[in-house]
Amino acid sequence: MSNIISRRVLVINFLFIIDVLKDFCANGALAVKDGDAVVPPINKMIDWAIANDAQIVVVREWHPPNSKHFKDFGGIWPTHGVENTRGAELHDDLAVEETNVAH
Repeated sequence: MSNIISRRVLVINFLFIIDVLKDFCANGALAVKDGDAVVPPINKMIDWAIANDAQIVVVREWHPPNSKHFKDFGGIWPTHGVENTRGAELHDDLAVEETNVAH
């Protein structure tokens, strides 16, 4: 008699999209050179994730206006990603719904 162990493996694909904020793109408060260039490839990954029933997780920085990370409050960073500001919004061309975003 053979001992056969049957295993079931559940594979769940995730796509994590992190900090594609207006403040990190062209004309943003903490713009990264060519920051907008990440959007088209991320949108392709979103299309793949949707087609393959992957979970899409979108997170972003969401600082209070008086964050200790900001220069004005003793930190090293310029003010960026402040909650409820345009700079903390996701890039306009990013193909995700704002309601699916964690902050």
